[in-house]
Amino acid sequence: MQLTRSVNLPGFSSLIRTSIDSIDSSVIVGAAESLADFAHSAGLPCGVLIESFILDDTGDGDSLTTLVCGQTSDTLQYWDRVEVSCSRSKYSFEMNGDVGEYLAYTFSKSLAQHGSSWSIRLGAAGNKSDVFGRANDVYNTIQLIADDIAIASGNGAARITLESLPLLIETFGPYALDILSDYLADASSVGVTYTFRIYAFRAVFIAIDSFDLIML
Repeated sequence: MQLTRSVNLPGFSSLIRTSIDSIDSSVIVGAAESLADFAHSAGLPCGVLIESFILDDTGDGDSLTTLVCGQTSDTLQYWDRVEVSCSRSKYSFEMNGDVGEYLAYTFSKSLAQHGSSWSIRLGAAGNKSDVFGRANDVYNTIQLIADDIAIASGNGAARITLESLPLLIETFGPYALDILSDYLADASSVGVTYTFRIYAFRAVFIAIDSFDLIML
């Protein structure tokens, strides 16, 4: 992420290229096909949680980053549901500060082109730290959570999930869901502040795709 923040295209493209060269896409396709077939033969719907970077790949018509994220353009068609990870907490960790509600806005807007089978998962509410022990204080009020849900819904996201229910209740108390429901019922319009860091972050990934193709 440091290479991305500094817009170091050769450096980050090299990391992506090294990852891609080590990937056997046939293994990804075979595993995904087997899993989807097994679920469907048992009469079960199946879905997959994907990184938000894949949205940028589907937007520019290639699959460089998609491969690094463990999917291909074909395997994305296998699932009954595709959920995009849009963790405000995770992005804020990597961008060295809260990226704001613009994150939910920009990714949910891109999500709309994929239809109702694609949904969005917002970040953890009340997660005290990540795997590196960094404190998570992004969603420190239920109002912020409700605002991001309202923004994603306003952009047409058919289904929105949160990480995670136990942490939400642990942080905000046993009536957290009731309070969240009340906020959402009262929501009319939520302002969105443009965040250049996220706009630039997505632009860098698109540029990396182009740069990588030029270098090949």
